Amino acid sequence: MRDVRSVFCRMVAGVFLASSAWAAEWKILEPAAAPRAYAIAALEFQNMYQAVTGTRLAIISVPDDANLVVIGSDSVNSFCRTAIEQAIIPPLGVGAETDNYRLKSAEKDGRSYLFLAGGSGRSTLYAVYASFPERCNYAGSVIPKVSMILRWMGLDSV
Repeated sequence: MRDVRSVFCRMVAGVFLASSAWAAEWKILEPAAAPRAYAIAALEFQNMYQAVTGTRLAIISVPDDANLVVIGSDSVNSFCRTAIEQAIIPPLGVGAETDNYRLKSAEKDGRSYLFLAGGSGRSTLYAVYASFPERCNYAGSVIPKVSMILRWMGLDSV
C-alpha cells in the first residue's frame, strides 16, 4: 500500500520533468508587508519542501521570472491580486479574516504558479500544511522522499 501511495504522490505532486517549465527554478513569494503569520507560512512551506526533496527554495517578496509558490490571498499579496486581475486564476473566494483556505495551481506564458491562500494568516498556514499531506502522504515524522515536487497543475482544493 505504501508503494501505491508513493506512486500516487509522485503522479499528483508531479515529478514530471518532460516540460522545460517544470525544470525551471521555483521560488516562494511571501507578501511584502503582512502579519508575521505569512512569513511563517513561507518558512513552513520551505521547510516541508526541503524535507521531501532535499532542495531549499528561496523565499522572495518581489516576484521575478521563476515559477512561484504564492503565499497569501489577494488581500495581502499584491501578486495574487494581479494574477486575479490578469485572469491567471479566478477569485479565490476565501473571504477576509476567515479560516477558509484554497490551494490553486495555474500556468501562463510558460510559468507555473501554486497559490496557497487563506482568509487570514492562520488559514494561510492551514493551506501550507494541507498542500503536502493531501498530495504526498506527508504525515508528521513519515516524510516521503522525492527528488523534486514540480508539478502541482490541476490543483484546486478548498
